[in-house]
Amino acid sequence: MEKYSQGSYAGDIEQHFGSTNSKLDPNDELDINNPKYQLFLVRRYSIERNNTLDKFIIWDELFEDLGSALTEADARYRKEIQK
Repeated sequence: MEKYSQGSYAGDIEQHFGSTNSKLDPNDELDINNPKYQLFLVRRYSIERNNTLDKFIIWDELFEDLGSALTEADARYRKEIQK
């Protein structure tokens, strides 16, 4: 299993948008299209890509594509911060 946050995908985000870290600045937008927020979600929820199943995983839940996994991670994060 390839860790999304450790694999080439996180590197691709950093290559296109500059170096990012997994912490959010209070001024950062919680926008699913924001590369820094995407990387934050990937690292916070340990999103992995399973090459055998050709799916993305958050904990034990499978998603067809990265967009779906990020959408779920975004929903989980927003629920966390509302508590």
